[in-house]
Amino acid sequence: MASVNTKVSLAMYVGESKTFALTVLDEGCDPIDLSGHSLYFTVKASECDEAALIFKSSADPLEIEIDPDQVNNTGKASIKVSAADIAGLESQSYVYDVWLELPSGARRLIAGIATFFIRQPVTLE
Repeated sequence: MASVNTKVSLAMYVGESKTFALTVLDEGCDPIDLSGHSLYFTVKASECDEAALIFKSSADPLEIEIDPDQVNNTGKASIKVSAADIAGLESQSYVYDVWLELPSGARRLIAGIATFFIRQPVTLE
């Protein structure tokens, strides 16, 4: 089983919390049952940086929630990024990726390396 590597830009505004929906697909574009799998989301300043600015894991469902109903919602998960996660970051572009870890421990890149934008709102309160 190999997963589809997609590059979708994500964007947030300073002070905003956001949930990004994710559907994990196989090479035939069919959803993968995520039961027993783990997901990881990482944001870095650039591809070359070792340090993650944001790291999320499905080990904590408050960070990444794999839909518990994998029969009716096969492959679906939600990545939750809070205003606190981006509070110390500048309004600019970063890079992110998403990895799927199989029950065997093997990992597959499923999203990335793509652009993660943090924007300043036009109207400030």
